[in-house]
Amino acid sequence: MHSLLKNHFEVQTGMYFDYFTTYGNWMISMSNIIEDSFWNYAVIPENCNLEKELPIVEEMLRRASRPLSVYVINEKEHSDYISCLLKHGYNKVSEESFMTYDFRYCKDAIHEELDVIRAVEKSEMEDFIDVFMGAYGGEITPEQPYGELDKTYVDALTKSFENTDKFYHYICRFNGKPVAIASLCFENNNGGIYNVGTNPS
Repeated sequence: MHSLLKNHFEVQTGMYFDYFTTYGNWMISMSNIIEDSFWNYAVIPENCNLEKELPIVEEMLRRASRPLSVYVINEKEHSDYISCLLKHGYNKVSEESFMTYDFRYCKDAIHEELDVIRAVEKSEMEDFIDVFMGAYGGEITPEQPYGELDKTYVDALTKSFENTDKFYHYICRFNGKPVAIASLCFENNNGGIYNVGTNPS
C-alpha cells in the first residue's frame, strides 16, 4: 500500500501536488496552490514512533503554511496510531480506496454517440474545467466531501495543461456537448486516472 500511495503522489505532482518529499520513512506531499487538507498529506510509515515523529512532521507543514492530513494505512491494525492522533486533536475525516487495473484486459467500449477527445485547445481546457467544477462543486454531502471548490483547484488544473507529456486530460461529448471528463497521469511507467466526473446537468 505504501508503494501504491507513492505512485499516487508522484503521478499527481505537477497538478494538485507540487512537492513530494520524505522524512525518514514518512511520505509527505504538498500543494503550493491548494491550501486545504485534501492535498497536503503525510503518510505514517510502519513501525513509527508517532509520539516522537508527529510533532516534527507537523512543524514541516507549519513552515510551509499548510494544514496537515495524516494517512493511516491499515487502520484496524494500528489502533495505537489512532489513539495518538485523537489525543493530539485529530479527527477522522474520510476513507480512501484505490483500484488497480491491468491494461491487457482493457476493451474499447465507447458508445457510438459519444465522442472522446484530448483537451488541447484553450476552449477544450475551459470545457474540461467547467465539467470538473460542475461535477465536484456544490454542497458537502457524504458522496461529495469537497463542497464548493476554491479557485485554486482551477489554477492547479490550468497549470497541469502545460505539461502535455505527463497529463492527458480527456473530454467526453454527447451530441457535441461536454458531459464527462477524466485525466490520465504518468510517472515512472505508472499511470493514474483522476478527475473522473460527469456534468450533473
